[in-house]
Amino acid sequence: MACAVARHARLAKTMHDRSSCTAKWQYPALCATGVVLAAGVHPLAKLRTAVVHAEAVCSAVAHCVTATPLLVITASAVLLSLALLCYILCPTRRHAYVLDFEVHQPHASWRFARSRIRDLCHGKFSEEDIAFQERIAYRTGLSDETAVCPAIQSGDEANCGIEAARFEYGATCITTISKLFAKTGVSPHQVNFVITNSSLFNPTPSLSAMIMNHFKMSGRTINYSLGGMGCSAGVIALDLARELLGQHPNSIALVVSHENITNNYYSGSDKSMLIPNVLFRCNGSAVLLTNRSCDAARAKYTIQHIVRTNLAADDTAYNCVVQTEDAERHVGVRLNKDLIKVGARALRDNMTALGPKVLPYSEQAKYAASLAVRKAAKLQPALAKHLPARWLQPYTPDFRKAFDYYCIHT
Repeated sequence: MACAVARHARLAKTMHDRSSCTAKWQYPALCATGVVLAAGVHPLAKLRTAVVHAEAVCSAVAHCVTATPLLVITASAVLLSLALLCYILCPTRRHAYVLDFEVHQPHASWRFARSRIRDLCHGKFSEEDIAFQERIAYRTGLSDETAVCPAIQSGDEANCGIEAARFEYGATCITTISKLFAKTGVSPHQVNFVITNSSLFNPTPSLSAMIMNHFKMSGRTINYSLGGMGCSAGVIALDLARELLGQHPNSIALVVSHENITNNYYSGSDKSMLIPNVLFRCNGSAVLLTNRSCDAARAKYTIQHIVRTNLAADDTAYNCVVQTEDAERHVGVRLNKDLIKVGARALRDNMTALGPKVLPYSEQAKYAASLAVRKAAKLQPALAKHLPARWLQPYTPDFRKAFDYYCIHT
């Protein structure tokens, strides 16, 4: 074997001496042959023949390059165009399928009717604050079938500690995940990624680690725990799962969404911080996503688009929901009056970004025409006088032609 490699090296040196032009073509061929030789596959007797053939081919190519540069340039342009066309028409991103999902179903003993708010708050809040919470509760749209965890129903603030919060997470999310695994037939050891999101309850060990420990998942499973990201955290977690599945073939991702109310019950008197007490109820959801082609037929959905609009750089948006302390040092979440305006602005920006991806061409054409007419009228005021008034109004696309269902967090 050592002799074969030495002969190979001498042949390479000989050809390099003959032509520096062909050496650029020959060295890759020689290296490839050398690798095969090291593996003991290529017969030593055919080495000289293979090298001579390679030299002849490379010399011919070099002659073509010298003789017809225009032909080479044209061929290169055609190949480059074809490659670009294939890249556009055949995207490499893998599909992200929603295999199935499960939502927490509370035990009957956890259900909390709105008529019980006064009894729960009696002696802890002023009459004015109790009436305020009752009024908000009946305006939220929550039914009497929604649930409140036992720690809060007990009426003793001392029960709402970290262990009670862990118990709530286990009762709402761990049980939901178990049902999801049973429904889909997926084993916990098959899960490649675990992503959890909870804005205000982020203990150590993390919530994603808690799931991995409970189900004894594989050491190869990668976990992520998102915190402090508000009502958008569920969609953000799905976006992260989709990105991970786009990079790792034949993978499964588990996304678990939760907001803990035990850990965030507010007992002060600031009205802007009392709203979350009646706005949120016990919750938990689990979603299994996959990019495995074998799961495509049984998947419930295929994720087509996820659009995110980030307003964190804007001070008004940044300060509209803040976890803080009131004047009496009670910790809670303050909802600013600007929240509605910020939410509407974020929704508008999201729909603007999503529109070109989902709207039919007819709606996009109407929007583009409306925009062009309004710009022309702004540049030529005389033209605006001769146009119908409705032409000068912004055109709002009909998103009903793109969606069958809407789910808007309010």
